[in-house]
Amino acid sequence: MTAKVALVASHREEYGLNACLRALGLSKSVWYGRQRGIWKEREAADLRMKDWILSVIEDHPGYGYRRICPELLERLGAPVNHKRVRRILRWYELGLPRCLPASTPSRVQRVIAEAGDSADLTKGRSFAPMKAFSTDFTELVYAGGERKASLMALVDIASRWAGGWSIASRRNRENALDALGHLRERMGERNRSLAGVVIHHDRDSVYTSHD
Repeated sequence: MTAKVALVASHREEYGLNACLRALGLSKSVWYGRQRGIWKEREAADLRMKDWILSVIEDHPGYGYRRICPELLERLGAPVNHKRVRRILRWYELGLPRCLPASTPSRVQRVIAEAGDSADLTKGRSFAPMKAFSTDFTELVYAGGERKASLMALVDIASRWAGGWSIASRRNRENALDALGHLRERMGERNRSLAGVVIHHDRDSVYTSHD
């Protein structure tokens, strides 16, 4: 927004104020408000909100403003007006990357889809300790809500023993592989291997990648 206002200021004499505002999609109220300095505080607040919106988009790329708003409520502990979210998405052009066509499912995802309910190897079964682990990502918020980390823990279904875990700045494949490697090491310390062990997880692309 600041860059757009600066462009108007530098070209208004040549092309006229109205033409510059139309070309950059700015209203006169925004322009004159900036000149009086009343928008600085709101812009700072919007920049902070933009970071929170980006954190939601990073975790849920397919979310539009309707699903972003309740996610922000959960993370911030306070409601955020949907008009404000839409305005920030528009001003900072955050909607464009999420309007791309859906990607083609990977081979792993196609196999899982074809398997249907039978892909769940834990359904209707009981397991001895260290024979089946369940996992998912948990978001950890710290530094007064300004920062976050992703914890992935592999928990034994029978005993609830946290056999392996990994913490990283974001949820991704490397985080998952680190947690699995940690489980492998700790199982080895107990003279166990992962051969034949079931790892139960959701269909997130992190878990269904080839690695």
